[in-house]
Amino acid sequence: MARDLPLTRIRKRVEERGTEGKFRRWCQRHGHDGATAACIAEGLKSDDKGVQAMAKAAKAFASGRAAKRRKAGRSRRLTRS
Repeated sequence: MARDLPLTRIRKRVEERGTEGKFRRWCQRHGHDGATAACIAEGLKSDDKGVQAMAKAAKAFASGRAAKRRKAGRSRRLTRS
């Protein structure tokens, strides 16, 4: 049985509500190419609590993906030779 991790719970709720891609669309309306780091920063500074919540979730998902890449040895960070 899989553990009920926070990101798993968030993903299930997003799928149930049908709000997948909502933050990405918000970012595009505000001149970003998608849910980029710059868009997440703008969303966190927003006065709208709903946008702040979406930005926090996007940041958590991005951190989770980065941790998975590092664990698998596929880091996107530049390395010095």
